[in-house]
Amino acid sequence: MNPPDTSNVVQLVERSRDQSLPLHEQHAAFARLVEQSQHLVFGLALASLGDVDDAKDAAQEVYATAWLRLSQLRDASAFSAWLKAIVATQCNRRRRLHVPSESELQEFHGAGETDGHGLDYQSLIASALASLPRGERDVVGGAVHGGAFRRIMCTLHRVQIASASQHV
Repeated sequence: MNPPDTSNVVQLVERSRDQSLPLHEQHAAFARLVEQSQHLVFGLALASLGDVDDAKDAAQEVYATAWLRLSQLRDASAFSAWLKAIVATQCNRRRRLHVPSESELQEFHGAGETDGHGLDYQSLIASALASLPRGERDVVGGAVHGGAFRRIMCTLHRVQIASASQHV
């Protein structure tokens, strides 16, 4: 694939942040920037995060950040480098905050303890906790007792169960 024409990128950046244009024209120009760079952004995110779903989420965050901060870009010809820096920042943030991906949550499916009716409580708890924002997950999770909760929280926070047991 050929790299995007730099002069075209500069024009699109300028049109995207030109406040004198109608908002729909600004959006259209930014959409073209997204089209031209989406493979690069997704590829960098995937290489950094190693998970397709995480990479897709990160790419969306990258473009949302880029749109909101486009006025801060001093040199429109540096758009690609600037975008790569946003990708790196978003991926680093995602790794630090690590929200489990769908594939990680699927590891729990079928592996938990079931009751007499076939309910897999470990999977149900993991899904419910993972759907919460991290702060709420920790608070709500603290109210849940038992070995299944400890295993789930250790997996979500990437801590060995033996280490967590020593600190509880």
